[in-house]
Amino acid sequence: MIIIEGIISAGKTTLAKELALRIRRPKLFLEPVKDNPYLEKFYKDKSRWSLEMQYWLMAKRFKMHQDGIEYEWNTGGTSVYDRSIYGDGIFAKVLNEEGHIDDIGYKSYLQHKACMERFLLVPQQVIFLDVPVDLALKRIPKRNRDCEQGSAITREYLEKLRHEYNNLLQVLGQKTKVDIINWEDGMSADDIKSIIELNFNEPVTSKRAFLEAELAKYGDKGLIADLLLGRDVTLSQYIRPFYYLSNPEMIEEYLHIIASNTQRNSSYISIENEAFFIYENLKGICPGSPALEYLKKKAS
Repeated sequence: MIIIEGIISAGKTTLAKELALRIRRPKLFLEPVKDNPYLEKFYKDKSRWSLEMQYWLMAKRFKMHQDGIEYEWNTGGTSVYDRSIYGDGIFAKVLNEEGHIDDIGYKSYLQHKACMERFLLVPQQVIFLDVPVDLALKRIPKRNRDCEQGSAITREYLEKLRHEYNNLLQVLGQKTKVDIINWEDGMSADDIKSIIELNFNEPVTSKRAFLEAELAKYGDKGLIADLLLGRDVTLSQYIRPFYYLSNPEMIEEYLHIIASNTQRNSSYISIENEAFFIYENLKGICPGSPALEYLKKKAS
């Protein structure tokens, strides 16, 4: 999963399309502009429509994110996003600061967003296209969107977005790989693809696709998608792959998925604690499991 972020008219859509042509089995998710029923209304009266539009976008991004996860697990491909639910939050914050979304509405928005994000897989790569505000302002008229023309998008608004993006990237950088690309000079899509492959030391495809294929061989096809999408999975169902998984990389990958997408006592747990929990249950159920030794070492 690759997410491309940046301020308005940074060049996200162009790069997303070009990048999708260069990676294996891509699924492209573009910014929902044409089907956005609020966009024109928003630019005419921000105080009236900001909160409603941000809720609509949040739900739309959530669905797109889930669709991308399901696509990756069903095909082993890579989803590419032209902005994400994380970047949308920046706009809501700035609109709140400008008084277009009141504090009560913004607090409610954040609560809903936090609930949604708990059910989303953190992207494997975030690319931020860093462009000067002046350049973005020059590009906006070329987008040929009537609602954006004139004084609809101000320098101050873009500067605030750029500032808030800096804060967001620091938060995302604690969870995943973030690359900030100087997009003023225009690096090529091939260069971006090379950066991504260098980060993962492999072609742009998920290692998890190999894990999914391994589980499918033993009758557990769809299990990982169920975990990632927040569907009900019993303890016996998600422990079963440890009966036969022996490759340490696959065991580690599967542990990450479980720990990131299951809860006990309303809180998420660490990889080490999850390894201990599974080890204690597995040793009595399947003492011959090839994963036991690895789990014991991981838990210690």
